[in-house]
Amino acid sequence: MKKRRYFIIITTILLIVTVIMAQTPDIDKDFKDSDKIIGTWVSKAKDSRMEIYKSNDSYKGRLIEGWGLELYEDDGVTLTQDSKNPDKSLRDRTLKNMEFISEMTFEKGAYKGGEIYMAKLGKSMKCKMYFKGEELRVRIYVGIPILGTTKKWTRVQ
Repeated sequence: MKKRRYFIIITTILLIVTVIMAQTPDIDKDFKDSDKIIGTWVSKAKDSRMEIYKSNDSYKGRLIEGWGLELYEDDGVTLTQDSKNPDKSLRDRTLKNMEFISEMTFEKGAYKGGEIYMAKLGKSMKCKMYFKGEELRVRIYVGIPILGTTKKWTRVQ
């Protein structure tokens, strides 16, 4: 009975350590150039471009192209609207040039505290960003970072 209890405790501890390690990316905490994020970024899939800019003490991002969405309706002229937004008064705004990333602040080598808007879902999710070399990693999640996905963006030259 004692052996089984110890096994369960050790297994639980190993699981917790694994979860913590999985949600803690290799962030360079000595990285100081907070404005390095400013510029235009393209997704790894090359299906979207985001312009990240500084506004007061935070960083924001606006959609320039794509984001896995078609920015134009089938006629090729009419811009797609934010039709799934839970706020009915915002459903007529267009996705192009809309702010998708909000209120990211720089702390200990990473950009934290902000949200990213998921237009296909009509909701915002938590977001954390950090650099891995010259690549910008964007962690999008619900609740805790382990419950999410990481997107890789490269700077547009």
